[in-house]
Amino acid sequence: KPYEQGSVLTHNVNFAGDQVQLAGQIDYPSAPIPLSGYPLIFILQNAGCTGRGGYDSYARMGTSAGYAVFRWDKRGTGASGSSGNGSAEMDALKAYKTALKLSSVDRQRAIILAQSEGTLLLHKHYDLFVQEQSPRALILIGNMLNEDQIVKLPEPVHFITGDEDW
Repeated sequence: KPYEQGSVLTHNVNFAGDQVQLAGQIDYPSAPIPLSGYPLIFILQNAGCTGRGGYDSYARMGTSAGYAVFRWDKRGTGASGSSGNGSAEMDALKAYKTALKLSSVDRQRAIILAQSEGTLLLHKHYDLFVQEQSPRALILIGNMLNEDQIVKLPEPVHFITGDEDW
């Protein structure tokens, strides 16, 4: 069931990960849904931030710009189940597939936002993400890819870095 958080409408989403049940959410802007659905920002977490709550600031920025934002709890955290079987990397791909299947989302206007180790996971499994849907753009925060890896990405790539990033 949807619930309001300030000016944002949030839906909890439960989905099958790789041999584990996962939980996430999709946050929608307060603006009326476009005919083709909201553009999507899909968050690909870093290794240290395992729960969706760590991405509240990204969700606020995305929804204020008119995007739906999908994020989830990694296995063993938040409302997600835990399992020694399966792959956390494949969980990320299943989360992407789940986000793209939501009827309120325009899958043709999906952006993948990857943070730190999430940039490495995106690079490693890029072909699998593209098989589901090529993103319109990539946002790399705390990028861990080298120049050769970045220039091979066909989508527009945006970087967000700070003075303390390596």
